[in-house]
Amino acid sequence: MDLKTYFGRLMAISRAAADFQAQLVLMMLYFTVLVPFGLVARLHAGATKPSPRSDWTGRTEPASSLESLRRQF
Repeated sequence: MDLKTYFGRLMAISRAAADFQAQLVLMMLYFTVLVPFGLVARLHAGATKPSPRSDWTGRTEPASSLESLRRQF
């Protein structure tokens, strides 16, 4: 077995190990950072919902005369 063949096999094994390691690291990142953040955000979502009481006033129907349309402001 010459050095070129050995190096080629070593690179194939190294690439497979690196792919597995990258998936493992990303999975650990997902479960240790993103999942807890999502759970906390879901638990605190009720605090950000608007209250049923509103300070809006009812809208009155505008006059539809030509003069009122000319004086908009």
